Amino acid sequence: MSESHVVIFVTVESEEQARRISDALLRKKLIACANIIKDVQSFFWWRGKVDHSEELMLIMKSREELLGEIVRLVKENHSYKVPEVVALRIVGGNPDYLRWIEESVAKEPSNAAPQGGAVARASRPRNRGQDAPDTAGKMPAVHPKGDVC
Repeated sequence: MSESHVVIFVTVESEEQARRISDALLRKKLIACANIIKDVQSFFWWRGKVDHSEELMLIMKSREELLGEIVRLVKENHSYKVPEVVALRIVGGNPDYLRWIEESVAKEPSNAAPQGGAVARASRPRNRGQDAPDTAGKMPAVHPKGDVC
């Protein structure tokens, strides 16, 4: 695949903030999915001294071309003065999953869904083997694992 897929990390102070940011990015189709990791212990330099904070980590998947708009939206919805928003290129992986990311996000920032758009929630398949994508055909409309990524 020639597309540049990325994993984006964002630390937040609360689950409510994590959900708000994830929802805003999903509604605009800027990310394919988001994971919320609780109980993150962060240590960092702030205002000339080492500080510590209990946070949550958002891990999101998208395309590199959408990163500028993702950073802008995170900053608009984040309480931190300098929010962590870092992206790493995905250098490889399951081609079906990478294709799903590609099909799940906007083609470019200006094609993003309007803010009021609904986020579809799929039910989690009980048997992943039966719901696996047909690699010879088109990917299913929902993520093979349902509502998690």
